[in-house]
Amino acid sequence: IEIRVGGNVLRTYDLDYSYGPVTGRSIFRKLKQNGSNTFGSENFADLDFNYTNHSGSFSPGHLDYQNLSNTANLNVFIPDIATDVMNFRFNGNFPYHPSALDSNIDTSLQYVVKVPVPDRDACNWGQACCICAALSFCWGGDSQFHDYLIATCWGFLGWGGPGACDNGVDSALTAWIPVDLNGDGISDFATLNGNEADGSIHLVGHIQKIGQSAITFNGPNIPIHYNTFYQAVDLNGDGRVDFAYENGGKLWGVYSNGGSFSAPVQFTNVSLLSANRDMKVFSPYEYRFRYSSSNTKPFASDRPTADFFADVNGDELVDFIHNNGGSFSIYINREAYFDSPIVISGTNDFFLNTMIDMTGDGKADYVRLIRTIDNSTLNALQNQKAALDTLMAQYQAEHARAKAVVDQMPTATTNATIDDVEYQNLLDYLTVNGYGMVSVLFEADGKDFDYDSTQVASLQAVLEDILSARINSIGQQSQAINTQIGMIYAQGNIGQATYALQIRTFNLNNATSQVRTFSLTNQVDEERSTLSDVNGDGMLDFVSFVGTQSIVCIFMGNGFSNPIATNLNAGNGKNLLDFNFGEVNGDGLSDLVLFNKENHTIETYLSRGDGSFYYSPGFSFGGFSTQEYTESNGIERSDTYQISLQDMNLDGISDVSIAFLSLDKTWGRIYYRYNNPRNSGEDQLLNVSNGAGQTSQVQYQLKNSHPGAVNAGTGNYPDVPSMTPSFLVTQTRQDLSNGIVHTTNYSYTNERYIQGTRTISRSLGFASIRETDVNTNFYKITDYFQNDYRLAGVPQSTRNYNASNNLTGSTTQSGFSFPNPFGTEIAVVGVVTTNDYRNGTLVETSIQNLTYDFYGFTTSVIESLGS
Repeated sequence: IEIRVGGNVLRTYDLDYSYGPVTGRSIFRKLKQNGSNTFGSENFADLDFNYTNHSGSFSPGHLDYQNLSNTANLNVFIPDIATDVMNFRFNGNFPYHPSALDSNIDTSLQYVVKVPVPDRDACNWGQACCICAALSFCWGGDSQFHDYLIATCWGFLGWGGPGACDNGVDSALTAWIPVDLNGDGISDFATLNGNEADGSIHLVGHIQKIGQSAITFNGPNIPIHYNTFYQAVDLNGDGRVDFAYENGGKLWGVYSNGGSFSAPVQFTNVSLLSANRDMKVFSPYEYRFRYSSSNTKPFASDRPTADFFADVNGDELVDFIHNNGGSFSIYINREAYFDSPIVISGTNDFFLNTMIDMTGDGKADYVRLIRTIDNSTLNALQNQKAALDTLMAQYQAEHARAKAVVDQMPTATTNATIDDVEYQNLLDYLTVNGYGMVSVLFEADGKDFDYDSTQVASLQAVLEDILSARINSIGQQSQAINTQIGMIYAQGNIGQATYALQIRTFNLNNATSQVRTFSLTNQVDEERSTLSDVNGDGMLDFVSFVGTQSIVCIFMGNGFSNPIATNLNAGNGKNLLDFNFGEVNGDGLSDLVLFNKENHTIETYLSRGDGSFYYSPGFSFGGFSTQEYTESNGIERSDTYQISLQDMNLDGISDVSIAFLSLDKTWGRIYYRYNNPRNSGEDQLLNVSNGAGQTSQVQYQLKNSHPGAVNAGTGNYPDVPSMTPSFLVTQTRQDLSNGIVHTTNYSYTNERYIQGTRTISRSLGFASIRETDVNTNFYKITDYFQNDYRLAGVPQSTRNYNASNNLTGSTTQSGFSFPNPFGTEIAVVGVVTTNDYRNGTLVETSIQNLTYDFYGFTTSVIESLGS
């Protein structure tokens, strides 16, 4: 940079830059200046700028854990991990094999529910198959038919025979939920415990703090079944994560109070599908059959996740979205309640099937991965199967609605109030399905008639007959189609698959949506695909784990890039599990962390910023051993574990949590492997020096460990504490040569953040900042506005004190106005009051009154002086 006067160079500034060794960001390194005037040339000392560099300082060997072992003896069915991966993905897992039994449960990490026997063929025909298999004339010498009879009989007996088929089987499931229960920005741990049989299933919270004992508390009993939709979500925007679930076709919530849970609260106008409690129908919340050599038989109709929490209107409160197969019902969250739904046409599907902001406008879009196979026969069969699945789900929903009415009869005993509309629906259901006379009888007696138990049981049997008759034909057709689909898969003739990502953006004002579809590479594993910003541009990219490779397609706003492949450190892709993305080395890019079963290591692959990764043993999280084996009957048994990334000390660097339950269910733990917390980030100014021996130094402290900087758990939407990891300047030191040192300390209180739409949402800054001159003990306190987002970062008052804590001066700003003629955000002060003190005694006061024109320019300043 040159400064010229009269054509002659007066000053020259040279600015040298380099790149941050970890972040790759441009950083200012040196300032050189020289010049000349009429008296000759001038020489100046160069200024050298040095920055923090934590490259290589990664040591996640620190271990903290909480024991969660409470063994009880109970015979329960357990999931077969190989089959489970293929069949079920949402809210836990189910048993699919009649030999998968345990005799222990860990009551601190599991909950027990009744699950219908998934193999309804074994229930429907098992007893007859047992009889037929024992009679040679029945199977007529057909050995293949005899094998089928024996297998079906064995399954029938293995599940427990008629009692299990009618009443379901006890199964121990897991629900391990990483949540921030107290709003301190650190992930805690919640589980479901209890037994459905005695109504004791409840939420248990474990507040985690590194180096401290966990704080554990129980929630109220809640009606959780094997197929209940539930999700952890901050319902009221206070920064504490709550628990939402379905009960009776309505949305309910349990709020976290930081160290306790509230009683259940019902959102009466929010409707979703009611969990089917009929133990004669296997009806999981989500299910997808995927053929394999060990998984040849579907147990239910395919159904994707239909309920979501996401911020659709951009106010930073999560809304609730339900998809019924043909439309989205969007319930806008108003903090304590939800608005009536905005209904927008659109379907959902299995792959990705998520609500997330893909367009960068702060509002959630519906995103799904579309697979198209160029096999006309397979496509036709799958379309037929999908239609039958839809019809099957419809029949089951209609049955559940009618049965819910009968379950309330007789009202004299149940003390229930039967809705008139629902009772009429029951009568219509009976009539349409050929039981008109029964409908007439119950219409004549009415809903509140004191029916005896025999009449109610008879009506229940009628409903069962109707359902059986309706689904029998569909079931046979579906089974035949599944057999044909299975044969195509078994022969390997599925054809070439092509993939596209569909983004549906909602317009809530006119209840419409816009759909954009972008082609993707064919290198996709639809079951192991996700979205993550891997290049740091603020937009989500497409990531798929195909075999032993990660495949990344960068999203460029109007399409996706060609695939970028990274080889992963394994010989078999099935041994790579628990994929996570998070910041590991401090460069601001999202890194990949996964569990490699081949070498029993939690591995880290650092991002290069272009969509590719490289394996970094130095930034990996160490070994993790698990037990796993296959029984002679084909059941795969394993320890149960869940590996995820969390920042446990809020230094911006990911730590690892591992929820673990041993194979024999005799012990369980939640582990945390964490790195030493950093006191500064990458590329932060550390010191400035010159050739004359003068230096200025800066010291930092982690915001989370600075006393009073954050008031965790004090959120009340839209005003919440700012829990974003950051570092604070706590001291500056100036060495001025000749032994002269000037040191200033800084302290901070109560950083806040205001939530809302893009025009409102922002940091409110700190409530106050104190600057203390260490040499004299004089100090200054500056208070900032936090009650108006338009004044964020604007000083409200400044007070100066001497070493005796007496005032020496103060300044206050008030009477702000906001002209904003062109829609811009302008704030101008109306009154400035300045007070001078002599050792705490007021000496003089100055009051300035300022006026402005329409554009915010000062038109007058009137100052009044007093003493």
